[in-house]
Amino acid sequence: VPLWRNPSLLGAVALSFALHFAILYIPFFNAVFSVVPLGWIEWKAILLISAPIILVDEVLKLYSRTFVDPPVSLTAGNKTIGASEHEKKTQ
Repeated sequence: VPLWRNPSLLGAVALSFALHFAILYIPFFNAVFSVVPLGWIEWKAILLISAPIILVDEVLKLYSRTFVDPPVSLTAGNKTIGASEHEKKTQ
């Protein structure tokens, strides 16, 4: 499902990011949660560690969509339907 088709998920992710940044960078929340703001060195470590994981995940999704479960097109009368529409019709 494309991200733009699930605005609730996008809102939840945006809220989660905002709350994390608030806890890290607003001094009141630093004291409440006993945390210190991350410096550039920590952010570089986060990016360097997470980038390969995201890359591997995207490659695995591409492989799965291409070879494991490729989209199927079926002809129904004069209209060609994709696999997701076919699944809805057969349920």
